[in-house]
Amino acid sequence: MAGISDRDIVEAYQYMLARWLVLRQERRDLDEGFRWNAIIHRAPGGVSWANPNLDVAYSEAWIAVDDDSATILDLPEIRDRYYTFQLLNGWGEVVLNINERNFPDHAFGRFALCLKGAEVDLPDDVLRVDLPGRKSRLLMRVELGSDPAEAIRLQKSTTLRATGEPRLPDPVPIDFELFPGAEAFDRTDDVLDDEQTSIQAWRPCRSRPAPWRRPCAIRRNAPE
Repeated sequence: MAGISDRDIVEAYQYMLARWLVLRQERRDLDEGFRWNAIIHRAPGGVSWANPNLDVAYSEAWIAVDDDSATILDLPEIRDRYYTFQLLNGWGEVVLNINERNFPDHAFGRFALCLKGAEVDLPDDVLRVDLPGRKSRLLMRVELGSDPAEAIRLQKSTTLRATGEPRLPDPVPIDFELFPGAEAFDRTDDVLDDEQTSIQAWRPCRSRPAPWRRPCAIRRNAPE
């Protein structure tokens, strides 16, 4: 095809492959019992992916937001113990990382996870965090340390709840065991519409400052 180089084709495939892999994970997780905006707390050592950290307790979820619904995170106070609450976008890149290093003034408590630009009614005294897309994958880690029972208590005290009923597109039926071939590009429009984004959203942590460090991405709901 005139004007399209081999490099263009390779980069297009790499771009789409990341999206296909995340969609495949979403489909498989939902088939295994995940529900939107409901957190699953794994027992220590209770994950099956390659090379897990055995010194932390993991929690997972799929988070959905839209113009009329936010997701409220209640995170307990965690001190003197490593923890991180990460959200990944539709390409597997971290767009939010809540911990005491990135949020020194609000490292725990209530957060409102919102779609950027959404006008939603929120409870008082929450920290609003704007997300670049409607769907995110959560991965939370809490260090077991010398008191695993306390780590598990903190883990299970972390909760999520939606303020409404987020509207999501029909799932894109993507699943594969081997890497897909050129035929997977037939679903490109569906795949990108599912994320409701553009190619520029692929680089939230590369071409611009990280969302949790942009003043427009975080704001308190209650007046100071």
